[in-house]
Amino acid sequence: MFSARVSAGAEYVTDQGRAREAVFVPASSGNDGGDGGDGGEVDREAELYGAVVLSWGMHASLVADSDTPEYRRFGRERFQMAAKELLFPAGGGKPHVYRGRISVTTRTTDAATGGQMLRTRVLERREHMYVLVTLCSMLEKGFTISPSSRPLDGKMWFVHFGPMESEAVMEVMQLAYDGGRHVVDKGDVVGYEEVEAVRIEFCEGEVEERWRRICVDGMIVVVEDGGWVEVRKAEREVVRLAVPAGGSGLGGDDGERRGIN
Repeated sequence: MFSARVSAGAEYVTDQGRAREAVFVPASSGNDGGDGGDGGEVDREAELYGAVVLSWGMHASLVADSDTPEYRRFGRERFQMAAKELLFPAGGGKPHVYRGRISVTTRTTDAATGGQMLRTRVLERREHMYVLVTLCSMLEKGFTISPSSRPLDGKMWFVHFGPMESEAVMEVMQLAYDGGRHVVDKGDVVGYEEVEAVRIEFCEGEVEERWRRICVDGMIVVVEDGGWVEVRKAEREVVRLAVPAGGSGLGGDDGERRGIN
């Protein structure tokens, strides 16, 4: 699993895009976990959990737009229709450019001690098209967005690329449907790496909230102008699976147990 912390103004998008519900519920003295003293608000962020994907940019916009009444009446065709509108806007313009500051935390080896350490860097690019963190190889059958992912290995992978022409975006997506070749054939423009955490700080001045939506396992959350979201691997174990003896499922050992975290 992964945990995602969001800034205080974030809201769930509900009722097929027509309603909003605050993610953050302020804690105060008298509530469990509160330590306000004067009864004022304490926590200024909220935490969500997911097991598949957190995204911002084209993927999140596609999931959110396709769930609106405007598109849902078209059934499964709504996904292709929403994608076409994002890549080829009706007004004839170019795809939207998503703006934000992204920090990436990875695990590396300390050259002096040989031990493991965490290193955080900030992407030079401030303009983005596709930003996605996942624990799974496929988001749907055949769409291998993270070819290095393995079931239940607990590794989190980061896939991202900046603004590009609509036809180029389509080519990248088609390669993802071809066994995940996008991370190799388009490695010069598609970033792909194992990560411990990713933080997105949305640039102020993005007036339209539709460009500040994130997707957490299909759930849509809109972050306030200038807000942020941070996703990292969850530390705690939440599910334990037992593989039957002699089974050919998740492990090879008899009665092997695996925790999901």
